[in-house]
Amino acid sequence: MAFLQAQGNIEPEEMARTFNCGIGMAVVVAEGDVDSVTAALTEVGETVLRIGHIGEGAKGCTVRGSAGTWSAMGAWSATHHA
Repeated sequence: MAFLQAQGNIEPEEMARTFNCGIGMAVVVAEGDVDSVTAALTEVGETVLRIGHIGEGAKGCTVRGSAGTWSAMGAWSATHHA
């Protein structure tokens, strides 16, 4: 992803709107099941990263990054409404 961003001179916000950014698979579980599912996956050798949550609001998603993420000079966010 860093290669594409650098070669195309693509801003972080556009990277987040356009690409899945290396998220190969997501498992969506109820909030009350997070700990047990995380433990079960970790137990069998999976690496678990919590990448977000589903909440009420406008349809779409918002991705936020800090300075340095994809060479950004400052904090950024990108919202996609499908």
